Amino acid sequence: MVLGRPTKFAPPFISMSAETFWDVMLPYNGRFLVWDAFPLHSHKPHDVLTVRNPTKNEVSRFGEALRLIKAYMKPTHIVAIGKKAFVELDALGEASLYVRHPSRGGKADFTAGIRDIFKD
Repeated sequence: MVLGRPTKFAPPFISMSAETFWDVMLPYNGRFLVWDAFPLHSHKPHDVLTVRNPTKNEVSRFGEALRLIKAYMKPTHIVAIGKKAFVELDALGEASLYVRHPSRGGKADFTAGIRDIFKD
């Protein structure tokens, strides 16, 4: 008997949000740096193939990392992908441009928001 979680995808496991994100961002390769509000995979306990929103405490632990990256890279804009990122950036005192997260029906708004930011 084989124990484990059956999946319909073979490795690597890629979320629909990640697939959408990279499809939209590919034309802008070399013009952006990505830093997740919580740069680790948050998942339900003992089930690494799940996804959950990181807690405020988890996100706040990486505020100093963001400040260091910002100081080194000197970005023109900081873009918050989703409300959670926008709220957390605001809590850190960082101004950002809000773009709808691509998950849960947000693909069109995400795509339009990113294209608007990168238009020349």
